[in-house]
Amino acid sequence: MLYFDKLIIIRYKREISIIESYYNRTIEQFSNIEKEANESADSFYKNYPLCEDIDPANVAEMAQEQGLEMYETLNSMKSYHLQMTIAMLYSIWEKQIIKFTLEELNHYPGTKINGKEIEKINSFLFRQVREIFKCHGIIFENLNCWNNLKELKLLTNVIKHGEGDSAGGLSKIRPDLFDFGISNNSDLSNIFNADKLNIIKRSNRYILLNKLQESDLCNYIKAVNNFWDEMPSGKVELVTT
Repeated sequence: MLYFDKLIIIRYKREISIIESYYNRTIEQFSNIEKEANESADSFYKNYPLCEDIDPANVAEMAQEQGLEMYETLNSMKSYHLQMTIAMLYSIWEKQIIKFTLEELNHYPGTKINGKEIEKINSFLFRQVREIFKCHGIIFENLNCWNNLKELKLLTNVIKHGEGDSAGGLSKIRPDLFDFGISNNSDLSNIFNADKLNIIKRSNRYILLNKLQESDLCNYIKAVNNFWDEMPSGKVELVTT
């Protein structure tokens, strides 16, 4: 049996709101990266030790390169920050549903899933949680929020591990995050606006994590909250044993 206590769901949704609040506070650190890059270039030029043998035009060129490098680094950090928050959101949600399932089943020793009695459990995998919910009549694939949650799960795996099965699955539902027509001799700086730090490549398929937007994070936060909103209220008995 699973028991969906309204207070527990409120607590879980409050945890998700903390992630959103964290992102909104910390993203401000990257709100003026162009200005910071320009200041870095100006500082380099003003503080460079000039002498008769040094052409100021060369120093200006080096300063421009310094500013560009600073911009690229800050822009990559901004992208990594978004990716990290997305991965953190999924990890927190997965932890919530695993913890919820563990606590509920341990409250009711002797519960049978697929004919097998479940003894006291210390851990679960996500796929096992899905099966347990299914045995209680809650099928993740039938939830309105599932498509976005599936995307979130696949994307988090790609962020953490790069290429693999998850990248293949993600490419089918988010082709905008991929480029399939790049040869090994392509000039990536032209294709990706000089940001090479958020690109994962295998064969001729590139994963463009720098194309993720804040709107993606907002959609995933909404999906996680909707998951808990779509759960039934109160006691849910097994429908298959």
